[in-house]
Amino acid sequence: MKAVYLYRDFPSFVEIHFSRELPVFPKHHWRFRQPMPKVMLSRSADLHHIADLLTILNAGNFRVELKDGQTTFREFLADLVFHEGVEMIVDAERFTLTVKLGMCFDAESVCQSIAKCVYQHFYSSEQLVCESQLTSREPVHLPCEHDRAPPG
Repeated sequence: MKAVYLYRDFPSFVEIHFSRELPVFPKHHWRFRQPMPKVMLSRSADLHHIADLLTILNAGNFRVELKDGQTTFREFLADLVFHEGVEMIVDAERFTLTVKLGMCFDAESVCQSIAKCVYQHFYSSEQLVCESQLTSREPVHLPCEHDRAPPG
Protein backbone atom coordinates (compact mmCIF):
# COMPACT_ATOMS: atom_id res chain seq x y z
CA MET A 1 0.00 0.00 0.00
CA LYS A 2 1.25 3.44 -0.86
CA ALA A 3 0.40 6.68 0.97
CA VAL A 4 1.21 10.11 -0.46
CA TYR A 5 0.61 13.24 1.57
CA LEU A 6 0.47 16.86 0.47
CA TYR A 7 -0.84 20.20 1.63
CA ARG A 8 -4.35 21.20 0.74
CA ASP A 9 -5.60 24.81 0.86
CA PHE A 10 -3.69 25.89 3.98
CA PRO A 11 -0.63 24.53 5.82
CA SER A 12 -2.88 23.08 8.54
CA PHE A 13 -4.86 20.98 6.02
CA VAL A 14 -3.30 17.92 4.43
CA GLU A 15 -4.56 15.25 2.07
CA ILE A 16 -3.33 11.70 2.47
CA HIS A 17 -3.85 9.70 -0.71
CA PHE A 18 -3.81 5.90 -0.51
CA SER A 19 -3.35 3.28 -3.22
CA ARG A 20 -5.88 1.08 -1.40
CA GLU A 21 -9.52 1.74 -0.68
CA LEU A 22 -10.64 3.37 2.57
CA PRO A 23 -13.87 2.47 4.34
CA VAL A 24 -16.97 4.43 3.33
CA PHE A 25 -17.51 7.26 5.84
CA PRO A 26 -20.92 8.75 6.66
CA LYS A 27 -21.38 12.20 5.09
CA HIS A 28 -23.04 15.23 6.60
CA HIS A 29 -25.95 16.68 4.70
CA TRP A 30 -25.91 20.46 4.86
CA ARG A 31 -28.98 22.65 4.44
CA PHE A 32 -27.03 25.42 2.83
CA ARG A 33 -24.77 25.07 -0.16
CA GLN A 34 -21.68 26.44 1.52
CA PRO A 35 -18.18 25.00 1.13
CA MET A 36 -18.42 22.93 4.30
CA PRO A 37 -16.58 19.72 5.17
CA LYS A 38 -18.33 16.53 4.15
CA VAL A 39 -17.04 14.61 7.15
CA MET A 40 -16.41 16.27 10.49
CA LEU A 41 -14.83 13.73 12.76
CA SER A 42 -13.12 14.95 15.91
CA ARG A 43 -12.58 13.91 19.52
CA SER A 44 -16.05 15.17 20.42
CA ALA A 45 -17.78 12.80 17.96
CA ASP A 46 -19.82 9.82 19.16
CA LEU A 47 -17.39 7.15 17.92
CA HIS A 48 -19.69 4.25 18.85
CA HIS A 49 -22.49 5.67 16.71
CA ILE A 50 -20.16 6.47 13.80
CA ALA A 51 -18.63 2.98 14.02
CA ASP A 52 -22.16 1.55 13.79
CA LEU A 53 -22.78 3.68 10.68
CA LEU A 54 -19.44 2.59 9.18
CA THR A 55 -20.35 -1.06 9.79
CA ILE A 56 -23.67 -0.62 7.97
CA LEU A 57 -22.25 1.48 5.12
CA ASN A 58 -19.31 -0.86 4.49
CA ALA A 59 -21.18 -4.19 4.58
CA GLY A 60 -20.54 -5.50 1.08
CA ASN A 61 -19.01 -2.17 -0.04
CA PHE A 62 -15.49 -2.40 1.43
CA ARG A 63 -13.03 -4.84 -0.07
CA VAL A 64 -11.53 -5.72 3.33
CA GLU A 65 -13.46 -8.42 5.17
CA LEU A 66 -13.60 -7.77 8.91
CA LYS A 67 -14.44 -10.33 11.61
CA ASP A 68 -15.87 -7.70 13.96
CA GLY A 69 -16.47 -4.61 11.87
CA GLN A 70 -17.98 -2.47 14.63
CA THR A 71 -15.02 -2.99 16.98
CA THR A 72 -12.45 -2.57 14.18
CA PHE A 73 -14.08 0.64 12.96
CA ARG A 74 -14.42 2.05 16.51
CA GLU A 75 -10.73 1.38 17.23
CA PHE A 76 -9.74 2.82 13.84
CA LEU A 77 -11.77 6.00 14.44
CA ALA A 78 -10.35 6.41 17.95
CA ASP A 79 -6.81 5.96 16.63
CA LEU A 80 -7.47 8.67 14.02
CA VAL A 81 -9.16 11.33 16.11
CA PHE A 82 -7.07 10.91 19.26
CA HIS A 83 -3.88 10.95 17.21
CA GLU A 84 -1.29 13.47 18.41
CA GLY A 85 -1.47 16.50 16.12
CA VAL A 86 -4.89 15.76 14.57
CA GLU A 87 -7.55 18.44 15.00
CA MET A 88 -10.19 16.66 12.92
CA ILE A 89 -10.84 14.48 9.90
CA VAL A 90 -12.40 16.97 7.51
CA ASP A 91 -13.23 14.69 4.59
CA ALA A 92 -12.87 11.09 3.51
CA GLU A 93 -13.24 9.80 -0.02
CA ARG A 94 -12.58 6.41 -1.54
CA PHE A 95 -8.79 6.80 -1.55
CA THR A 96 -8.18 10.09 0.32
CA LEU A 97 -8.36 11.44 3.86
CA THR A 98 -8.32 15.21 4.39
CA VAL A 99 -7.07 16.12 7.84
CA LYS A 100 -6.80 19.38 9.77
CA LEU A 101 -3.58 19.36 11.79
CA GLY A 102 -2.51 21.39 14.79
CA MET A 103 -0.07 24.06 13.66
CA CYS A 104 2.54 23.17 16.30
CA PHE A 105 3.03 19.62 15.00
CA ASP A 106 5.29 18.26 12.28
CA ALA A 107 2.88 17.62 9.40
CA GLU A 108 5.07 14.95 7.83
CA SER A 109 5.35 12.78 10.95
CA VAL A 110 1.60 13.15 11.73
CA CYS A 111 0.72 12.12 8.16
CA GLN A 112 3.05 9.14 8.33
CA SER A 113 1.43 8.06 11.61
CA ILE A 114 -2.05 8.36 10.11
CA ALA A 115 -0.93 6.26 7.13
CA LYS A 116 0.37 3.65 9.59
CA CYS A 117 -3.00 3.68 11.34
CA VAL A 118 -4.86 2.86 8.09
CA TYR A 119 -2.21 0.27 7.25
CA GLN A 120 -2.39 -1.46 10.65
CA HIS A 121 -6.19 -1.65 10.74
CA PHE A 122 -6.85 -2.76 7.16
CA TYR A 123 -3.75 -3.63 5.08
CA SER A 124 -1.08 -4.97 7.45
CA SER A 125 -0.35 -7.95 5.19
CA GLU A 126 1.13 -5.57 2.59
CA GLN A 127 4.15 -3.30 2.63
CA LEU A 128 3.50 0.37 3.38
CA VAL A 129 5.36 3.00 1.36
CA CYS A 130 4.92 6.59 2.54
CA GLU A 131 5.82 9.43 0.21
CA SER A 132 5.68 13.07 1.23
CA GLN A 133 5.10 15.93 -1.14
CA LEU A 134 5.33 18.27 1.85
CA THR A 135 9.13 18.19 1.57
CA SER A 136 11.61 16.44 -0.69
CA ARG A 137 12.46 13.37 1.44
CA GLU A 138 12.88 9.86 0.10
CA PRO A 139 9.90 7.45 0.45
CA VAL A 140 9.73 5.49 3.72
CA HIS A 141 9.26 1.71 3.36
CA LEU A 142 7.72 -0.30 6.20
CA PRO A 143 7.70 -4.11 6.12
CA CYS A 144 4.47 -6.06 5.78
CA GLU A 145 3.16 -8.07 8.72
CA HIS A 146 4.63 -11.42 7.65
CA ASP A 147 8.13 -9.86 7.29
CA ARG A 148 8.25 -8.87 10.95
CA ALA A 149 10.04 -10.98 13.52
CA PRO A 150 7.78 -12.56 16.16
CA PRO A 151 7.97 -10.91 19.58
CA GLY A 152 10.06 -12.40 22.34
